Amino acid sequence: MVTDQKPYNKINFIKDKLAIEIIILLISDMFLLSVSYEISVQTRRLLIPIIGGVMIPNLSNSLLGMLLISNFILITIKGNYPGRGTVAVIELRNLVEAISTAYFLIGGVIFLTTPVSNYSRSIFLLSWLLSCIFVPIGRFFIRKIVSLQKWWGEPVAIIGTNKEIVHLYQDVKKCRRLGFRPIVGLYLPTDEKQPKFSKLPFYPISLDILNHLHVLGIKTILVTLPPKEFRQENPGIFRAIEQNFIRSIFIMDDLSFGFLWGKPVDIEGRPAFQMQHNLLNPVTNWVKRLLDFCLTVLLFLPIMSLIVLISILLWIDSPGNIFYTQERFGLDKKVFRIIKFRTMVPDADEILPELLQQNPNLKKQYEKYHKLENDPRITSVGKWLRRFSLDELPQIYNILKGEMSFIGPRAYMREETYKIGVDGDLIFHVRPALTGWWQVMGRNDTSFNQRVRMDIYYINNWSLWMDLFIFIKTFWVMITGKGI
Repeated sequence: MVTDQKPYNKINFIKDKLAIEIIILLISDMFLLSVSYEISVQTRRLLIPIIGGVMIPNLSNSLLGMLLISNFILITIKGNYPGRGTVAVIELRNLVEAISTAYFLIGGVIFLTTPVSNYSRSIFLLSWLLSCIFVPIGRFFIRKIVSLQKWWGEPVAIIGTNKEIVHLYQDVKKCRRLGFRPIVGLYLPTDEKQPKFSKLPFYPISLDILNHLHVLGIKTILVTLPPKEFRQENPGIFRAIEQNFIRSIFIMDDLSFGFLWGKPVDIEGRPAFQMQHNLLNPVTNWVKRLLDFCLTVLLFLPIMSLIVLISILLWIDSPGNIFYTQERFGLDKKVFRIIKFRTMVPDADEILPELLQQNPNLKKQYEKYHKLENDPRITSVGKWLRRFSLDELPQIYNILKGEMSFIGPRAYMREETYKIGVDGDLIFHVRPALTGWWQVMGRNDTSFNQRVRMDIYYINNWSLWMDLFIFIKTFWVMITGKGI
């Protein structure tokens, strides 16, 4: 029996409000589904004088009701209420699949039970498309804003070495959308002395404290220790975790494989995990190149209009060439010249060595980030272009030539390759791109080494869903001028 003398009896935490999380997400989903449908209805009504047709109000209302109910059921089945522990790319896939399945099923019911002419196909298709866009975006905003609340997320305990507990705590706190809230760290009795870490209480792991956490209602444990060794060295503790907690999440080593789209496999009772490397598949590479072409055709006119407008502004603001080219490494390390808007004074490359030599702080910053936060060489219009990532628009020319892709890893300079190391073998196996994972997730707040790791993460975990997620977030970055 746990007594009051036990130090961990003082573990204090705010209990999660699961019902409130679910209600907030449900209201957001149903509201945006209704908005998508209403926009489609009003659009069709405005087109009646042009293309003809009639609308039956009662049928439209009943269709909306069926869509809301079916979407609620299918999103629930996908586990997205509240969707704790689900990364953003997986949530995007789950939502689009659930919404599409709901529309497909309702469409089948209409086809089998009602004269199809009573329903507008344009309303049906447009509302499906808008729902697949609005609902995920609404989810992203909800998680970004509401996750700041102290009650957001599920209280969890972390088991591991002192160092690993601190690292995992920091990673979980950075990724609020996962919905995990660490409340205690449990280290092995054989570990070093308790660390000085004010944000999380630490206690040596024991059967008593595991039972205490179970009584408190903790359902999930994050374990940073290898499961096989942990079980062999601490069989009693391992068995107590199995018996007392609904979910045990074992953090795997940082291996260079694609975990995001992996799946568990059972081999005669032996647990295994299948990892995938989608970009090594020639078919997926062909599909990705086809999508690049389609996006280029779709966005060519809007981008060219912006290019003309920005060119005029640059010509007025600063004398010299409007465009700037630079050698970069592309697919299979082939050298090509990337094209961008010139955002610096004409002799920027010649000024840089002298600038870094005169200012040690700037030199240190450039060595870490390969960029300068307040670069004095940037022009007034150039600063505005960089903030909203518009200086990259001329790279549509590189995409048309097949030298680049819309979404992918960064295009690295010659002098940066020595810092990439062995990871370059994988990075240069993929076309560099206009935007990518680190641009929308880290932006300028990441060091060079972090960008390389994020490029490796993208390549290892690539899918069309990931590209769609990056594509959507790129617009947010361009609007706000920062990554999220």
